[in-house]
Amino acid sequence: MINKHPMSHSNVLKITIGDDLRVLLKVRAQETGKSEGAYVKQILKEHMEDEQDLCEAEKRINEIEQGKSRTYTLKQAMDMTKAIHNGGGNC
Repeated sequence: MINKHPMSHSNVLKITIGDDLRVLLKVRAQETGKSEGAYVKQILKEHMEDEQDLCEAEKRINEIEQGKSRTYTLKQAMDMTKAIHNGGGNC
């Protein structure tokens, strides 16, 4: 459930968690010196960024497998970079 708090521009998210998770949350928040809310916000943001990175990686793998994209070895990439910087490009 997401509610707009009437006195704030922030969204408020209300969740129900079990006692074991609540205890763990309290401990981890104390270890980081953050409030429980700030800690939840941080780990949620990090998790969502990780999920986004994973999704992007899966898309790239599919493109490679379908022949829509390709990979290069480090040597190939370095050779291409040298060629660009030695007059082979407009950089």
